[in-house]
Amino acid sequence: MTKICIKCGEEKPLTAYKTDKRGTRNVCIQCRNFHLTIARKGKSKWIKEGREIPQQCDCCGKVTEKIVYDHDHVTLEHRGWLCHPCNQGLGLLGDDIASLERAMQYLQTSSRSGTGSLP
Repeated sequence: MTKICIKCGEEKPLTAYKTDKRGTRNVCIQCRNFHLTIARKGKSKWIKEGREIPQQCDCCGKVTEKIVYDHDHVTLEHRGWLCHPCNQGLGLLGDDIASLERAMQYLQTSSRSGTGSLP
């Protein structure tokens, strides 16, 4: 059996993907490791330049000691520092503005219609 990686677009055997309690991941191990390396190197470079790693998330503003070096997965450019939940949320929505706008529209619509509340 094979699967297409959502990052590189290549069809690879299932053994090329991490599997956990949620099932087989959508990003191959090679792409995942590549982006983890980008983040590690970016964080190291930041520190070597004498810059302090912030403790406040650039997305939600919460203060946390567990901050993540965020980068654009296409250009590899540093975007900012995020808390883990914001980093995961953006990733799960595909790092895509249109997806975020649809999620916002959903929340606005469901809140107004009352479908988002319990009886």
